[in-house]
Amino acid sequence: ISPYPSVLLGAVQLTPIQVTQLYQTFANGGTIVPLRSIREVLDKNNSPLSSYSLQLENGLDAKAVYLTNHAMKQVVKSGTAKKLSAVIEKDVAGKTGTTNDLRDSWFAGFSADKLAVVWMGEDNNKTIGLTGASGAMQVWSGLMQNVHIRSLEHQPPEGVEYYWAEKESGRLAEKHCKGVVPVPFY
Repeated sequence: ISPYPSVLLGAVQLTPIQVTQLYQTFANGGTIVPLRSIREVLDKNNSPLSSYSLQLENGLDAKAVYLTNHAMKQVVKSGTAKKLSAVIEKDVAGKTGTTNDLRDSWFAGFSADKLAVVWMGEDNNKTIGLTGASGAMQVWSGLMQNVHIRSLEHQPPEGVEYYWAEKESGRLAEKHCKGVVPVPFY
């Protein structure tokens, strides 16, 4: 992936498995755990015949991951995925995605113990007429409502502190000021 600023807005083509790997790294606090479809092969007595160990890699800075995860929790609380708050009663983090001309609808999200990525689109790249929130997020929501999930409660790593900021302008403020919210910084 070329390091252009537009990448931060999602201007890159990825497959659902690549997006899942990316979000799994955020859900794991920055540790890269390669995705595996088979963890082990068992015989008829449930004894292991073969196992495939996971190789963990240091990935992303824990402070940057914490700030990103906090932002994705805000997407669900008050952003493009805020309708999830009405149906998912646990803290989750997520991101909606919509390509130009409504060709693709994406939602990637995770709780403390579950992660799922949903892509909706046509193989011929024609419009489907759905945004990330009106399409893929609805599928993700239905899935998460039918499995037990744990609330996402990340503890800030050393070096991350919360400060009060004006909700509208983002400027630093004092706790007693009107319209302020706690925002993490490092």
